[in-house]
Amino acid sequence: MVPLEAVAEVVAAAGIGGRRLRQALTQLATTPTTLDDLIREHAVPRRTIEQLLRAAGPDVHTARDGTLRLPGAYRTRFAAPQPNPSAGDAWFAARQPKPLATDIRDDAPQPSPLAAADARSGASRSKPPADASSTASQPKPLAVDARSTASQPTPLAADARSVAPQPKPLADADLVADLARLIADVPTDRALDHVSATAHTAARRARWLDETFDLSGAHLVCVGDHDLTSLAALAVRPDLRVTVVDVDERLLEFIAGAAARRGYAVDCWHADLRFGLPPVVAESADLVFTDPPYTPEGVQLFLGRGAQALRDRGNGRLVMAYGFSPLTPALGVKVQRAVLDLDLAVEAILPAFNRYHGAQAVGSASDLYVCRPTARTWQVLEKRLSGAAVNMYTHGEHSLEGAAVSRGPAELLAAPVRSVPDQIDLTGDPGPWLLRVLLALNASSLSLQLPNKSPDLIDAKSQASLRAVIAAKYTLRYRRSTPSPKLAIVEATAVEGGTKTAVGWLLAHAHGKLGNVLREGLVREHGMTKNEARARVAELVAPSWLDARLLDLPRYAITDLVRALTNTPTA
Repeated sequence: MVPLEAVAEVVAAAGIGGRRLRQALTQLATTPTTLDDLIREHAVPRRTIEQLLRAAGPDVHTARDGTLRLPGAYRTRFAAPQPNPSAGDAWFAARQPKPLATDIRDDAPQPSPLAAADARSGASRSKPPADASSTASQPKPLAVDARSTASQPTPLAADARSVAPQPKPLADADLVADLARLIADVPTDRALDHVSATAHTAARRARWLDETFDLSGAHLVCVGDHDLTSLAALAVRPDLRVTVVDVDERLLEFIAGAAARRGYAVDCWHADLRFGLPPVVAESADLVFTDPPYTPEGVQLFLGRGAQALRDRGNGRLVMAYGFSPLTPALGVKVQRAVLDLDLAVEAILPAFNRYHGAQAVGSASDLYVCRPTARTWQVLEKRLSGAAVNMYTHGEHSLEGAAVSRGPAELLAAPVRSVPDQIDLTGDPGPWLLRVLLALNASSLSLQLPNKSPDLIDAKSQASLRAVIAAKYTLRYRRSTPSPKLAIVEATAVEGGTKTAVGWLLAHAHGKLGNVLREGLVREHGMTKNEARARVAELVAPSWLDARLLDLPRYAITDLVRALTNTPTA
């Protein structure tokens, strides 16, 4: 094998940890360097440096003084792309990486420049200017808005990666301004511990991730993303693949819409992490970012699901924002113990890295943790997560102090069930369970008990919206304030012959792979050939959605897909 390609294999095997290797190779191809200096300056183990040198073989030139050098072709091949700060932002200019700055243990940011930068950007607690893009059309998460009033549906599926030129990285002043506008408009739910990070924090995270890890072409999964780290990361590294997993339907729609308007490709999936991770996300990520509820239960659950999302078990990292008050160090110990109970190694803690519009109990700040799985992580993960607490937030109905509620529909959502209970208890529903259970269960009739103030029952418009989505499968009857003022009953009756239509077939097979289910439904209703059905499916959903379950789609996407499928012309 050509030495250059052999070295490339070593770098590729390091995954997102390959950035330091690239920098070491670039230095060797630029300046004669001793082995000792190379190890020390780039904080790379001697064994790894020796592996690179063995792979380079005859390309390594050793001088009489013992210094080593590689041909210039290695600099061209392995030079890590540099950040591109705005010349007008002194704070970001000061944050340029020094020769040793890639050591994440030494590059802890200082709080005072951040505060000054936030003041300069105008990203204070006062509401930033409205997002100019908010006056545009509604979000088009599947690349087009199926809510159009046109008789023929426009294709939903065009993946932004295939229909738009690659966006250029934003300069930092533009990035902070764009993030400030978005953060001002992002939906907030205090029951889900939503406290927004500042625009500079989101930008700083993105820059730090890009300066620390080898992200070109990598897959970042955001486990929860109220701070819009997904959009910030794509603004800095447009060739990054990004996935967002969240329980908040409004947030998922907001991120998908903002990404589409900017030409970014973000896959958004709905998940109540207490029940599991969407199968399409499992074992797919190189890097995971999360800012979880600041309780031991919340931190362990979000980190645990993040670990399940990792594809690269050897080099993958989990990056987490977490903070505790100096007045309550015992809480910090409990949370850190929850991290260690997952057998995660803590590689770094960057103090006061994140700043927030709120969260004053912890000084409006949190630290940045970098965690790495060990071999034992995979042995204990299922056991640690099997008893995930329903109540895990710091305040609201689902806080640790909240009333105990049922474990919810975890078993009903995990896989198709043959025996359906006479009465289904959804009294702990934070909002999205009702639709998911109606999709998951196939029965002649269902009776579901849930909170009277459920978002789907709160008014006539919400009730009509749920009816419209599920109409091809069930007819619904709402019994508010029954059997008590705080509860309601929803009775669902199966539609006769519902599976004869493509929409009915889709709704009855919510656990199946979306591409297969859609194709079969189109063949059954419209008499299409399999090739014709495949072509129509390609118009309906993005390629990254073909292996996903309908259950894992955000609600806006389910609604759009049902409408587009209903309007599919007969072949």
